Amino acid sequence: MPDYAHNEEAALKARSAIYWADELPKAPVLLLHAKDDERVSFDNATKMAAQLEKHGITHNLVSFENGGHDLRGHQEERKSLILDWFETHLR
Repeated sequence: MPDYAHNEEAALKARSAIYWADELPKAPVLLLHAKDDERVSFDNATKMAAQLEKHGITHNLVSFENGGHDLRGHQEERKSLILDWFETHLR
């Protein structure tokens, strides 16, 4: 991540849509996140959902108790959720 070593907070804000959700297109967003994600806090997913709500962007947050960052063990459910989302929102 550019400039992370010099200014961690600014680098994270520049890359996290939580801080600039108002600039996103109004395209529907599906968030899939495990509560035990070791790389990105589940709190980030709930914050993002709140920002999408605030800015009137259609979204759905689906949480998993486990599965880590790659939602291991949930491949079929993940695939089904994504395909259903596309079917609903890309028609």
